Amino acid sequence: MALSYLYDQVSRLEKDIADVHKKLADETKRELDKQKQIDYIERSITKSISTSTAQSKRNQTRSYQSDLLNIQKKKADLYKKQSEITQNINRKSKKLSKKNKEKEKGIIGNRKIFKDACKIK
Repeated sequence: MALSYLYDQVSRLEKDIADVHKKLADETKRELDKQKQIDYIERSITKSISTSTAQSKRNQTRSYQSDLLNIQKKKADLYKKQSEITQNINRKSKKLSKKNKEKEKGIIGNRKIFKDACKIK
């Protein structure tokens, strides 16, 4: 693989991981918002409200808890994706480092050959 190709791949993966971080932040915000809504509804349920209103509020709480569960599943998927991208970045970085070392050895070897050739003349 060419060095430029590896650099491009690592760069693309770093953009992908930044995108995952943004999505995680967005999901965390949604999670906190849902939790606030649940807390607000639970505080609003008092003994002085009708049973139908209390039942309605409990149903609303269950709906928000379901949303919260879906958000947590999505976050788990994003964390998994983040881990996979990070592993891929590490693999590509190792290849890139290896290619750079090979290139340096080639340049040094070429210099030595050139110097030896100059000494012969």
